Amino acid sequence: MTTEDRAASYPVGSSVTLEELARDPYAIYTRMQAKEPVSWVSCLEMYYVVRYEHVQAILRDPVRFVVGTPHSTLFDTFGMHMLTTDGDLHARYRAVFQPYFSPSAVREQLEQQIRGHVERLIEGFRSRKHVELRHSFAARLPILTMLSLLGLPLELEPDVRRWYDSFEEALANFRWDPRIRETADTWRNSVSSFSRR
Repeated sequence: MTTEDRAASYPVGSSVTLEELARDPYAIYTRMQAKEPVSWVSCLEMYYVVRYEHVQAILRDPVRFVVGTPHSTLFDTFGMHMLTTDGDLHARYRAVFQPYFSPSAVREQLEQQIRGHVERLIEGFRSRKHVELRHSFAARLPILTMLSLLGLPLELEPDVRRWYDSFEEALANFRWDPRIRETADTWRNSVSSFSRR
């Protein structure tokens, strides 16, 4: 299918710009859900699938839908790992982590620590007139939880936050900006060096 054919077949996706996606992706998702639940987004050179049932069908069909493609920002940022492999290799990676992330394991090992993090974060709001929840709570809780899971000191939160922010920017780097890729690569090497200590 040519670029012109795709544009004609997917008018909603063809009208999307990177700036609009960065500003408010949810308005785009709403238009797509109503008119093009499977759409070719020209500015990204990829398909967007925006309905739950379609996404579930794709995730459950690793034969027809693969994850580890060269066009993936996830693969570009982190290379080969559980989320960028399929089949037997994916199963091997997943088997290592699955026991630690089952609902019962999380409940037994982390529930009290997560509750403690939640209570401390909320307690910190008392002295403030205004709180931006994403920055002050939603962005912090996962990092504190991962530090607890890995048995690392909570004082590492600012370091992990910098790593995470760099990786988040790289995962949204659909322009393939070399500066963003290089920064993520530097942080990935930093994380690798840290984890080998």
